[in-house]
Amino acid sequence: AVAVWRDVVRRNRNLALANALLAGAERSLGQSEAAEAHEIQADQDTPDMALYHWVMGLRLQNLGMNGDAQKHFQRARQLDPSFRGRSETE
Repeated sequence: AVAVWRDVVRRNRNLALANALLAGAERSLGQSEAAEAHEIQADQDTPDMALYHWVMGLRLQNLGMNGDAQKHFQRARQLDPSFRGRSETE
């Protein structure tokens, strides 16, 4: 699966979902630096998508990266106030 996502990102580095999925796969393999680069690219491609930031927050929280997760939860709430009532721990 990692090889497929790497190929997709190589062909079009601006696909936020592909970058995010590749980052998740890389983190699960302990490739933190590569994962961070793909997370940054995905963030740059989706600066105004509240749902993307919320999902990223959940993924990072599941990895125990609570500080990074909180940044994404906060960004989601800034972009869409309907996220204010949701608890990231639910």
